[in-house]
Amino acid sequence: MRPRLLLLTPWFVPGVAGGGITVSVRRMVELLEADYDIGVLTRWHAATQAAVAPDRWMPFGKNSRAAWLSPAEVWRVPRWLAAFRPDIVHVHGLYDLHFNVLPLVRRAPSPVALRVLSPHGMLDPGALAVRPLKKRLFLFAFRQTGLWRGLRFHASHAQEAAHVRRHFPKGETGIAPQIPEQPPATWTPVAAPAACGRLRLLFLGSVHPKKNLLWLLRLLQHGSVPVHLTIAGPVSEGRYASRCRAAARALSPTVRVDWRGEVPHDAVPALLADHHLLALPTLGENFGHAIFEALAHGRPVLVSTATPWRDLCARQAGFDLPLDAPQQWLEALARLWALDASAWAHWQAGAHRLATEWYGRQRFAEAYRRLFEG
Repeated sequence: MRPRLLLLTPWFVPGVAGGGITVSVRRMVELLEADYDIGVLTRWHAATQAAVAPDRWMPFGKNSRAAWLSPAEVWRVPRWLAAFRPDIVHVHGLYDLHFNVLPLVRRAPSPVALRVLSPHGMLDPGALAVRPLKKRLFLFAFRQTGLWRGLRFHASHAQEAAHVRRHFPKGETGIAPQIPEQPPATWTPVAAPAACGRLRLLFLGSVHPKKNLLWLLRLLQHGSVPVHLTIAGPVSEGRYASRCRAAARALSPTVRVDWRGEVPHDAVPALLADHHLLALPTLGENFGHAIFEALAHGRPVLVSTATPWRDLCARQAGFDLPLDAPQQWLEALARLWALDASAWAHWQAGAHRLATEWYGRQRFAEAYRRLFEG
């Protein structure tokens, strides 16, 4: 009999909120359902209303099931957990009251062999720098109440494991990589930036202080390269978005800004195909699904050093640069703008090769078996 694995997540398909967490959980189901009897408990909201009925188990994937809980029903997550009778509970996220906190406060009376918590980068210093007081108080309460006891923390890589141990030095930690989409065998090339008349940048992520869009807009005020910037992602912070729009209006005519809003995940490849470069000056990513997807579709990336994607220039896949050196960012844009067709083709190939080689080295199923059973 397959072990029963219950995934608890505030974000899941068919919605696009939650970004990389949504992708990771869906890919976990796809890759692990042959070995586990999987259930997913998640939130029913506006983006899912037309696609799924709330408060009932529905088939998902080949052998799994999922339940999207209505606003009234989310308070009963512990009951749903107990009724599923899981061997393993995998909690995705840290701060959500219904899907992260309640299942740990009101632990089901039925025996659960293992509880795993994936912070998904929420303990990264860059993430904690946004609204720090509120998060420090939460983590203090989490430690003092002992909610961490009996948990196995899931880190995506060694650096995230170090972040976990900084806050929970006595906690148990296991490592298993995030599971992105498999890179396509081919990608759609785009002409060199100068041949297109503008360097087409894509900011793909939520409009939130952690993603640092305002910093990017202010950087472009000082650039000399003609740029078309597309901003694709949901607005998570209204006041922050207003500041970003004001900064965009203040840009010179050499920089055009296009606000696309939230983009369905299946529309991302076409969006990438129309751009040269992903630009993401994030304060911190534990993986960076948008970064990986850009690389996988042959698009170099310009990112901060607060991601796992490093030494990009040596691979001709982009640039990873410190946020306290804005001149280096402007020089990187100028360097890409100056590439001829042949050199630009090498950079596109370098991006795709990096994603393909990384994916090929992973043994996802083995890593998650060790996380859940080791």
